[in-house]
Amino acid sequence: MRQQELISTPKAAAYLTISSVTLHRAVKRGIISPAMVTPGGNLRFTQEELDRYIRESVAGVRRGAIVAQPLPADLKTPEAAQAD
Repeated sequence: MRQQELISTPKAAAYLTISSVTLHRAVKRGIISPAMVTPGGNLRFTQEELDRYIRESVAGVRRGAIVAQPLPADLKTPEAAQAD
């Protein structure tokens, strides 16, 4: 069986079109899992895990996981507040 290539944090972040900081936050929150952590503390990811993250992120948007909230009244323009 061929050993799977592992992807570094900067390359994984670029593939996901997010920053490395955002990728580290996602790992900390358990949203994405690294395949390994090097002795120096660097994260490595599989292509499958990155693709799973993309699929679930897109599915979450489609399910309405990201929902726009109405502005609080104090942030609305006077015209918009009168329309409510």
